[in-house]
Amino acid sequence: MISWAALSFVMLIQGAVGLFIGWTGGDTEPFSHISLFSLIVAAVGGIALVEMLRRLAERPDDQGADKTARPQVNLRGIAIYIVIVVVVLFVGYPLRDSLPVFTLAPWISLVIGIVGLATLRPLFGQKKA
Repeated sequence: MISWAALSFVMLIQGAVGLFIGWTGGDTEPFSHISLFSLIVAAVGGIALVEMLRRLAERPDDQGADKTARPQVNLRGIAIYIVIVVVVLFVGYPLRDSLPVFTLAPWISLVIGIVGLATLRPLFGQKKA
């Protein structure tokens, strides 16, 4: 779900900025190409960011624990996710020229982003028991 949302936001931003640049008379060429490397980095980076924030906001267990105690920051867990993102970048960066590049008009990217975000809740939302 996190990757789906991250990729939807990437497509939405690329499409919206491309359309805005096009309407103002600018060149939309940079906004009509997206590489597989960018999509992989967005998906892995989105997961890593959410996991880092989740670990940063982790609270101690309320059962028997002192509720006034400050939560401990799990630096080891955060460091692991940072290392994962760095590894993906270092492995993928040399491959960026050999990975495919997709050509999409900005309005198609915008539609993909909107549809992706609109389907988050129906596809991944929690079912009521």
